[in-house]
Amino acid sequence: MSAIPPTAIPLDNDTAEGNSRVYPGATLGAATEDRAVGKGVFLLVLNNGTSHAVTDYWIADGYLEYISPDGTRSHIPLEALDLQNTVIKNTPGGLPFVLRSAPAQNR
Repeated sequence: MSAIPPTAIPLDNDTAEGNSRVYPGATLGAATEDRAVGKGVFLLVLNNGTSHAVTDYWIADGYLEYISPDGTRSHIPLEALDLQNTVIKNTPGGLPFVLRSAPAQNR
């Protein structure tokens, strides 16, 4: 029996199980989007066709504030969000995309 030390970086062979690493600010391809949705990660689809993976989001002062999977907080102008496609992309994973005025963590 061998042990993996806590500092070891796991191999990226877990993508076959549907797991993937999502980096903040990165745009996602269709295959990555499908894996991200349903794992507690929402996808924000923008009008320019890019997508951002987020773990939480809310509206504040005309912006959509969000938290990336690595904990980084950022925002986009609300009018940059493609709301219809955002709802469509999040539906298959069972994550209802609902615009709210406070982070879900604070409720």
